[in-house]
Amino acid sequence: KGRGSLPGSDLGGALEAAVAHLKRRSLVIVVSDFKATGFAVPLALLARRHDAVAVLVRDPLDAKPPQVPFVLRAMDAETGVPRLVAPRSRQYADALAVESRNTRLEWLSALAAARVPSIELDAGTDPARALMDFFRRRRGA
Repeated sequence: KGRGSLPGSDLGGALEAAVAHLKRRSLVIVVSDFKATGFAVPLALLARRHDAVAVLVRDPLDAKPPQVPFVLRAMDAETGVPRLVAPRSRQYADALAVESRNTRLEWLSALAAARVPSIELDAGTDPARALMDFFRRRRGA
């Protein structure tokens, strides 16, 4: 649950808890869609002491919705805010693409500042293979 009265994920709080509870240097794999605020500083603090890897899980529908010919009533899973969605609307599709791009840029900026390596996964990616390939490349570097 998010900080204060806001519902949703509290990624920053989870990272702060990891920093507080992990006493010895550890491998910490952070798996998230990173659609949260306030995680950049806790991630950087975690990476100072631990071997951190960020795994971004993407859903292609987040950037490009299905082209259904009707309006949907939806509720945001993180905030609980209801809204009407018109997936075929050019305005909606453009806003979704911009939001997806901005979220990814914020994620990349936070990783660069914290010097945390990353893996990106989507529905078509085998997570076990992606992790094995990542660690194989890292060991060879």
